[in-house]
Amino acid sequence: ELNPNQLNGYVWHSIFKTVQGKSEEAVAQARKAYELAPTSGFHQNHLVWTLYHNRRFDEAVELIRKADQSAPDFAHG
Repeated sequence: ELNPNQLNGYVWHSIFKTVQGKSEEAVAQARKAYELAPTSGFHQNHLVWTLYHNRRFDEAVELIRKADQSAPDFAHG
């Protein structure tokens, strides 16, 4: 709320929402961080992790495939 571009805030909030079982909110927070830093491997991996842990497997696989095309040397988590 204080800094809408604070990426780590979105990451931690998505983890918190995942633990609470609030899937849609968790994914939305992780996606926001990824959208703010689309070239960040960390934020991309976090979105994949969040999708996976919220049982959105098809979306997670699609994002990994997209990442493999754009950065084939990056190890996706």
